[in-house]
Amino acid sequence: MLQFLGSVGKNCRWSKLPIRYRGALILSIPAICTFTILVTWIWSREDAIAVHRQIDRSEMAIIETNNVLSLINSAETGIRGYVITRRPDFLESYQQATKEVPNSLTKLEDLHRDTSQQPDVAQITKLIRREMSLLAQTVAATNRTSPRSSQIDNLFSQSQTTLDAIKVNANTLRTEEWELLNTHRQKLFDVRKTTNILLWCVAIISLLGFLAALCLFDLLERELENRRMELQARAGELVSLNQTLVQINSTLAERNQELHDFSHIVSHDLKAPLRAISNLSLWIEEDLEGKLTPDTQKQMNLLRERVGRMENMIEGLLQYARAGRQISSEEKVDVRQLIEETVDLLAPPPEFKIAIEGEMPIIETQRLLLSQIFSNLISNSIKHHHNPSQGKIVISVLEREKFYEFAVSDNGPGIAAKAQAKIFDIFQTLGKQNDKRNTGIGLATVKKIVENQNGAIEVESELNRGTTFRFLWAK
Repeated sequence: MLQFLGSVGKNCRWSKLPIRYRGALILSIPAICTFTILVTWIWSREDAIAVHRQIDRSEMAIIETNNVLSLINSAETGIRGYVITRRPDFLESYQQATKEVPNSLTKLEDLHRDTSQQPDVAQITKLIRREMSLLAQTVAATNRTSPRSSQIDNLFSQSQTTLDAIKVNANTLRTEEWELLNTHRQKLFDVRKTTNILLWCVAIISLLGFLAALCLFDLLERELENRRMELQARAGELVSLNQTLVQINSTLAERNQELHDFSHIVSHDLKAPLRAISNLSLWIEEDLEGKLTPDTQKQMNLLRERVGRMENMIEGLLQYARAGRQISSEEKVDVRQLIEETVDLLAPPPEFKIAIEGEMPIIETQRLLLSQIFSNLISNSIKHHHNPSQGKIVISVLEREKFYEFAVSDNGPGIAAKAQAKIFDIFQTLGKQNDKRNTGIGLATVKKIVENQNGAIEVESELNRGTTFRFLWAK
């Protein structure tokens, strides 16, 4: 059995069941066995009680039948003695029968009610009552006449015939009752035998059930011990992994700080020569004032524009590098107020219309990051618009299940379909390359910020039909 249960635990679904189900199954085995024993005992006990009742009824019926016959015989014998001797003491048996026979008949009828012997009992009762009537008539006739008359002999003859009939019916009834009694006793023996067999079977099954429960409990205990060892091993692995993560985080923090310091150093070292070049070109112009040809003046202006564009590109690179590493505390942000403040800082042309549609939410988020997104998208729409005097930007929002979907739409020149795939790449710009405002970093920075916040951004546009940028921002 142990080997069988062991194979069950390994190969069947036992090990796949949740522990609480397996524990309930283990507890249910002895509970079912105990319940089975109890039900078997109750059933056999009730069956035995029913058979005992039938045996008691048959025994009582035989006793009452014998008692009635004894009373009737005694009464008939006493009457004969009284007729012969005229002594009153011979009437005592008759008087006793007069008192006790009705009660015995009633008991006999109650014992055979709703049984197959009920008609026989009814016939015996009828004959006994007739016999008692004949005996009463004999006593009365004896008291009226002194010598024995023919009437008394006739009554004795009828009484003897009735008594014989009573004996025949009573013997038949007793024979049937003895047969029933023997049948019931045999049935009681069979019930006891069956009960013993069932109890032994249930006891054996219960013993096997208890053994099975113990084996299953042992399997469960072993599995729990194995799980405990696995958890300890995993806990050790987690501790080791945690230590590794701490070291990695420490190293990453050092690298980020080095990168931050490097970006500032590079920014300073790159910007300083650019500012020197710009200043030097101005000094040259001042020294050669009135001596520069128009073509040379144009080249000097172009030089300063390129220097300005280079400075903007360096600043954009710094912003792009910081976009993934800036961490600020979250706060409640009124998005409408944030957009209005952003527009004020951008200072668009007075004729350029910027509208905020609908009710803007108030959300718990990093204010600086969201402000950078709106600033880049709105400034792009302004500086790339082909007709600023007719320019218009509409900012709206839709509430989703876990996000807000913001949209920034303009009526600008639009973006060709083939160019839409690369506008979020760094250094990709659709404007003029010599325009120092076009660094190609703004939209790349926007995408990086949105994706770092588990959001997404997309563009919808057609040439000459405006552009709409949509981005998802977590609630």
